[in-house]
Amino acid sequence: MDKVLRAIYDVVHRNPGGGTEIAKTMGCYHYNTINNKADPYDQTHQMNLTDVVAITKITGDNEIIQALAYEAGLGVFPLCKGESKKDTLVRLITGLGEKRGEVD
Repeated sequence: MDKVLRAIYDVVHRNPGGGTEIAKTMGCYHYNTINNKADPYDQTHQMNLTDVVAITKITGDNEIIQALAYEAGLGVFPLCKGESKKDTLVRLITGLGEKRGEVD
């Protein structure tokens, strides 16, 4: 869970304007609430799933999602617009093989 909490902190603080700007964009929190929720040592404010999804969309940063997947023993990959999930997966797997020199 430490990886997820660290990812939340990093994503919020890496964003230009930090949690204050994210809160303004979300329009549903006091300007400092997101900063408090991103603080892994603040037990009075906790990030919820709605916050995580909103922050991911606002920042375009997938680190929190990647950390959640890691904690669950999973991996994630981006889908390309206009490409089916199957085609994206085939392209990514083929690309891995090409980088390793295993695909002709």
